[in-house]
Amino acid sequence: MQTNTVYITGAGSGIGLWFVRHYLAAGQRVVAINRSFKAELLQELAPYAERFSHYLCDVSDEARVQQVMDQVLAKHGRPDLVIHSAGIQIGGPFESISAADFDQVLRINLSGSRHVAAALLPQMHSGSQLVMIASMAGLVPTYGYAAYNASKYGLVGLAGALYLEYLPRGILVSTVCPPEVDTPMVELEAQTMHPATRAMKAMAPTLTLDQAGSEMLSQIARRQRLIVLGRSTRRTYRLYRWFPELVLWVVNHKIRRVLAKLRQ
Repeated sequence: MQTNTVYITGAGSGIGLWFVRHYLAAGQRVVAINRSFKAELLQELAPYAERFSHYLCDVSDEARVQQVMDQVLAKHGRPDLVIHSAGIQIGGPFESISAADFDQVLRINLSGSRHVAAALLPQMHSGSQLVMIASMAGLVPTYGYAAYNASKYGLVGLAGALYLEYLPRGILVSTVCPPEVDTPMVELEAQTMHPATRAMKAMAPTLTLDQAGSEMLSQIARRQRLIVLGRSTRRTYRLYRWFPELVLWVVNHKIRRVLAKLRQ
């Protein structure tokens, strides 16, 4: 499928911004959607003004999502590709996460994904593709990720259901599950990350944005349904699918050692 118009949510930083820069450089028309855009970023992208548009939207606000997407569709036409990358992470042991924080993660990561899909999928044409950026945290549980795990497991399930419903219409819904990627969100999280979480993350390498983006582009072009990034990550996913209790035993053993050191 030739991609001419790309909609990207979470487009102000991280993976979403990587895709914005890539598709603009490749000559595509890009509609970028985010809660806010830094002035210096808009200045950087000003040379692409004929092919670049940006809209402010909090994906957790259903009415606002519908309003913005209606405006975008009317002005720019139906997208060939949608990359839904908007998301947040609030980490920490379960007892330290307030109900409000837990709900915020679910509203943005899961309900926000529902709102974007509901606003766009009925308008997309046969041959188009919706790519939802989930996480390995949507496939494998992680210490200190109760809210994030819940939201991303839910997103993987949502995307799987949408895949079945929209494939007969010729619309592909793909799910991307990257490991840790070197983004501003991850850098911020690292400042307060629990040592047990850090120990688990050390079991798989962190990907650079270029590594993650390049692999995603290749798999999106191949129209893969489930995209797990990184050789090591795919190996972990297979092991967890085949031997979940063994993997959890190994991980739990590592966590116990970390927690024992903290108590000393």
